[in-house]
Amino acid sequence: MRNANTRRAFTLVELLVVIAIIGILVSLLMPAVQAAREAARRAQCVNNLKQMALAAHNHHDAKGRFPAGFEDWLPGGATATARENQNPDWCWAVRLMPYMELNSVYESLMVDKEKLEDIIHACAGLPGNAPITAYPPQYQEFVRVTSSTIPVFQCPSASNNILTSFHDPEIYRRDEGIGKSNYVGCTGVTTNGGALAGDPGGAFIYMKEMRFRDFLDGTSNTMLIGERALKDSTFDEATWLGTPKSLGNGAHGKRVVGTAQYVLNPVPTDRVSAVFAFSSFHEGGANFAFTDGSVHFISETIEFKWHVSDKTVWGTYQKLAHRADGLTTGNF
Repeated sequence: MRNANTRRAFTLVELLVVIAIIGILVSLLMPAVQAAREAARRAQCVNNLKQMALAAHNHHDAKGRFPAGFEDWLPGGATATARENQNPDWCWAVRLMPYMELNSVYESLMVDKEKLEDIIHACAGLPGNAPITAYPPQYQEFVRVTSSTIPVFQCPSASNNILTSFHDPEIYRRDEGIGKSNYVGCTGVTTNGGALAGDPGGAFIYMKEMRFRDFLDGTSNTMLIGERALKDSTFDEATWLGTPKSLGNGAHGKRVVGTAQYVLNPVPTDRVSAVFAFSSFHEGGANFAFTDGSVHFISETIEFKWHVSDKTVWGTYQKLAHRADGLTTGNF
């Protein structure tokens, strides 16, 4: 006769069944958890773009214009080799800093006091792991802020690919990254294999400051800023700092602006397209701030039709990147 005080234990088979059921439930729950996390990251990305668009409007209110996409105080052309003609300079993101509560960063960069070329020249030559105290005392704050993370320029969904060397042959290196960013200004639709100098029709272009009156297609129909998240390191990562140069080349505008000449979210192995295009780690598309201050998620299936000379055949994607093509924009 069984003792009334004897307790029946789970068998091994029963335990395995329970563990299997728990595993199945967890596996069913994980996609929902991941989706919730991505939704939160995407919302933060939207907020970042909202802040930048608002700063651009405040800049326009204060100065009557948007900042230039990227600057070059002594342009020497694509083949210039003398140091004075190889000067990197500030980009649109730096110029917006005083209008997005980043005044201390702006002051540390000494934007209104020195040329970026002179600062890079003074800070070049040290290894990427050099302590900040190894740099000239007057530039140590510059080093600190350029190698720090500024949350508004970081999409939480993006990869960790970062720009670690700036300019050539006088190279400024930081292993932590230099002006880490996942956002680039829209420079329009280029017609020369990604060459970004001149005026490709966008909001942020080389050496020229746009006004609201220049957006003939309407501010609600023109991209202002988009995402850039390279899925494979190419040494051409985006930065909020400015445009470096190298001997025999012009300013590397691709680090601070993007073009709709290339498809949204190109495949990672297409490096030529990836370093000029807009891209993100959000599933199916990318976030864009428009010139009216709104932010839209644009699907990577948006109509894409590019032609080097005939704008009338452009797709919706190309039309949204150009401020004055005069074409009717489709749904997006």
